[in-house]
Amino acid sequence: MSIEVRHDESCTRLTVIGQADLATASELKTALLDALSTPSKVVEIDLTQATVLNVTCFQLIWAANAEATALGASLTIVEPREAAVLEYLREAALRLPAQVAGEATKEVSA
Repeated sequence: MSIEVRHDESCTRLTVIGQADLATASELKTALLDALSTPSKVVEIDLTQATVLNVTCFQLIWAANAEATALGASLTIVEPREAAVLEYLREAALRLPAQVAGEATKEVSA
């Protein structure tokens, strides 16, 4: 897995590329914590290039969402293209409300 990070005035975007699993969880955790500490208070997690999202990395994203809420920030997920990753998020009861409307960015609600 690799993570591309892009900061601008309005948002910090983390693009997860490849397999997000136990071996790469610490890298994801660091990136999430860094993103939540930026002044923009908006974090996007782009999973369009993620091929695997295991439970450890899912839990990190879930915890980051709770932390974002506590900080008055927002965390959104850009819908993954990989069907297995999307299905995993759906089964985990993450609401992706914009999916019905066909929007590209999906909001995570814990």
